[in-house]
Amino acid sequence: MPSPSSPAFDRPNIRYRIIEKRDGNQQLLRFIRDGHEGESGIVYCASRNRTEQVAAFLQEEGFHARAYHAGLRLPNAVTCRLPSSVRTA
Repeated sequence: MPSPSSPAFDRPNIRYRIIEKRDGNQQLLRFIRDGHEGESGIVYCASRNRTEQVAAFLQEEGFHARAYHAGLRLPNAVTCRLPSSVRTA
């Protein structure tokens, strides 16, 4: 049986930031506006429903945001892969 392995992960253009969640939508909004506005990004959510909620919230705040999850039909899935200001997943 093959043993599991982890390939090296050295991607200087990708950063992970994990912080305690407090008032998630407002915290996300502050993160974007305090130094990341105009950049592309991915917001990972625990459920499809939350993915839709976060995308809708960001759209209401004026960001070009799209939900992307396994339950989307192909046309939406393809358009979500195009560059945008903010992408949620």
